[in-house]
Amino acid sequence: MRKKILTCLLMISMTGALAQDTTAVKKSYGMAALNFINNSVYNGRKDSVNTPYLTPTLGYYHKSGFYIEGSASYLLRSGSGRFDLFTLGAGYDFSFGNFEGQVAAEKYFYNNNSTNVAAEVKGIILTSGTYDFGFIRSWFQPGISFSGKTDYWLSWGVDHSFIPDDRWEIAPSFSLNAETRNYYTSWFGNRRFKPKKGPAAPTVTASMANASKLTIMDYEFSVPVSYSVNRFTFGFTPYYAIPVNPAVVTLTIKPPLAPSFTKTITEKTENSFYFSFDIEFRF
Repeated sequence: MRKKILTCLLMISMTGALAQDTTAVKKSYGMAALNFINNSVYNGRKDSVNTPYLTPTLGYYHKSGFYIEGSASYLLRSGSGRFDLFTLGAGYDFSFGNFEGQVAAEKYFYNNNSTNVAAEVKGIILTSGTYDFGFIRSWFQPGISFSGKTDYWLSWGVDHSFIPDDRWEIAPSFSLNAETRNYYTSWFGNRRFKPKKGPAAPTVTASMANASKLTIMDYEFSVPVSYSVNRFTFGFTPYYAIPVNPAVVTLTIKPPLAPSFTKTITEKTENSFYFSFDIEFRF
């Protein structure tokens, strides 16, 4: 199970395509998917305005467990329509008994004008493991992300699948996400409070208390629902994210012809309900 980095986690994982079921990989196949997410939320954090994405994904999954995939996320915000993110990823899925594992790496290419809270992340390396106890599955995922500095995360979650028949699956889940926040510090300075260009524009730098400390970021609940027919799978997932531990950010502002000054702010957080739709075709 991949961490959602963007669309999510995600994205996010991480960018919105349906994660492949490693237990079903018995032969090589290609996959084309289309995902819509009404707002990009990463670890309970989001931009001040909605960031909806439409994301097509193409991937190839070898029967050995190796795969490669790429995606392009189009921002559907009124007046700001553009491709906001491109991703490339590769990894290896494996399983034995009731255990499933994954090792993966992904590279992100954000638009320079993107205000996505994960937009300073250039790439990630992750591992994950899921164990099926029968009545419940539990997964654990450590990872590394790269921005101006290296960040580390740990995610843990549980879910339970209800399978009324061989076409439907409903899997209510709960997860906890912890991460260091160097990427978030860069986002505040380079994107959230980036001044408009011009000769009178000040320079802004940001620092954050305990940015390199592993911190619980949010708790998330989701209820993925999927329906499969022939080679198609249709999915709908509602999410509810509860952010914790608001960031304390100090901005240093230097006007061109005046002394610099500082301003300290405490991040305003709020719970987020958002959802995604997916269509996947295997060939």
